[in-house]
Amino acid sequence: MATPKPPAKRRTRTKPRSAQRHDVPFSPLRKVLGRPLDDGAVKAVLRRAGTLFVPQKAQGRLIVAREAGFDLALQPRGGKRGAPLEVWMVCLYGEGVATARCPARSRAQYVHRQFRDVPFGLAFRLRRELLGHLPAPRETWLWGTGAVPVDAPLISYDEWTVDGVQVQAHYTDSVTTPVASADALVRWVDVCAIDG
Repeated sequence: MATPKPPAKRRTRTKPRSAQRHDVPFSPLRKVLGRPLDDGAVKAVLRRAGTLFVPQKAQGRLIVAREAGFDLALQPRGGKRGAPLEVWMVCLYGEGVATARCPARSRAQYVHRQFRDVPFGLAFRLRRELLGHLPAPRETWLWGTGAVPVDAPLISYDEWTVDGVQVQAHYTDSVTTPVASADALVRWVDVCAIDG
C-alpha cells in the first residue's frame, strides 16, 4: 500500500492585505500636479499606490490611496465643465487619518497609512515644533472665520508657498473637527499647483 503524500504547503502572506504598505516618494507625486488623469506619470504613481478607492459621492474627482498614505484630488482642466480631469491637489496623511470630509458611516474605507516622504521640512508632529524650524506661514486659517493671526488660540491650517506650489499643514485635536488648539498635531498636508 502506497503511503499518502503530505498535503501541499499553502503559500501564506507575511502580512494581511490591508496591512501592506506601498511607499510612493513625493517627487513623482509632485510631478503629477496639473497633469490629466490619463497621463503616463499619473498612471505610474497609481500603479505603485496599491489598492485604490474612488468614493461614489466624489463623482470621480478623488482617488484614495490608503495603503500609500495619499489622495489625489481632480478637477476639470481650466475649471471648464466637460474638460478632461487633471490632478490639482495631493493630500498626504499621517497614520490612521481619514480623508477630510468623508462620510462618518464609511470612515474606515478612508483611513490611511502614514505617508513617509513628507516634503519641504513638514512632518506629522506638533505645530509648535513645525513652526520652530520653518519660516512663518504665509497665512493661518480657521474654518468658518478665515485668516487669523499665526498665534491665534484656535486654528485649522497654516499655508506656505514653496518652490512654486501651495502647501497647507492641517491640524486637528479630534477625528471629527477641523478646528484645533494652537498646539495641535499635524494630521495631513495638502500640496496644490498654483494657478498661473
